[in-house]
Amino acid sequence: MADYYVRATGGSNGNSGTSFGAGWATIAYAITNTTSFDRIFLCSDVSNKFSLSASITNWPYSREWIGADLIDGSPYNGTGRAYLIASVPLGNMCSTAYHSNMLWQDIDFDANSQASVAFSFPTWTSTMRNAAFVNCGFHGGTADGVVLNCTASTANAIDPVMFYDCDIYDNARYGLYNVSSGSFIMSNCSIHHNNSYNYYGLGNPAIHAIFDTCRIFRSATNSGLEFPGETPVTMVNCVVYDNFSHGLAFTGATFRGNIRNTIFANNGGYGITQTAGLNSPWFHGDYNCFYSNTSGALGTTINNGVIPGTHNVIADPTFVSIVNNSEDFTLLSGSPCLDVGIGFAGGQ
Repeated sequence: MADYYVRATGGSNGNSGTSFGAGWATIAYAITNTTSFDRIFLCSDVSNKFSLSASITNWPYSREWIGADLIDGSPYNGTGRAYLIASVPLGNMCSTAYHSNMLWQDIDFDANSQASVAFSFPTWTSTMRNAAFVNCGFHGGTADGVVLNCTASTANAIDPVMFYDCDIYDNARYGLYNVSSGSFIMSNCSIHHNNSYNYYGLGNPAIHAIFDTCRIFRSATNSGLEFPGETPVTMVNCVVYDNFSHGLAFTGATFRGNIRNTIFANNGGYGITQTAGLNSPWFHGDYNCFYSNTSGALGTTINNGVIPGTHNVIADPTFVSIVNNSEDFTLLSGSPCLDVGIGFAGGQ
């Protein structure tokens, strides 16, 4: 295991790459000149970006790609990001055919209205383990921000793709598009201001979608999240706000959901709805807030339209700011949602 540096300015592929002063110039060179379990520091800032005139399609397995500053190559550790930007029309700006032990941290993937997708996982055909994004941004896709793809036959051999502290926004179609059957975990992420669904994804009962402490808001058309398949969904401590149509929509034959401590407010349809299939018994929900959803809290095929649970809030959650592009979903001190969710209970 070794550390290498790539610089958006001041680097040369003739260097050793083993220090900031001797940093390489291109990510493509780093891809072919590093080995398993190396760390590669991408040194960049908002004024000095890695300009991509060709897609990066072969990010190798067992590497860590970490954003670092252009002063001395210190990692940002959540305080900033390195920037990758498409400079010419591309298909997928970034994608990978390798799927194990991969980390991207503190990196902004800007498709810049040039590439169709900021980051894409092509069809997974074998075991996948430990792929994660931490404090990354995905935006500017002429189609989608992030695309996940998997075949149903291999879904049980695949760990979820993990997103922590990520931001997926301003894409011309979907924010996160789950083409087939890939599981994923999103924790403390925002998916917002995408032109169609913020999340759209097929699925089957073999995989799972988890949203923990996420914000899904202001889709320009369609619902905030739509699940056409039978994917089990867990949503905890989230805000689903002001999406064009429904907040959360299930259009498959069965709705499998565990939703709690989540706010559904100001959506253009129902807060949660199932638009196809039978009246689903697979829904557990309580300690949620529903407010000012145009069609109501629940569609009639979910628990006959009656909100399940006895600890829900039906009132304005009162956020710090709902100003477009300046949203702050922190609850004000007098919010009816403060201290009324279900927390950890000790004991057996």
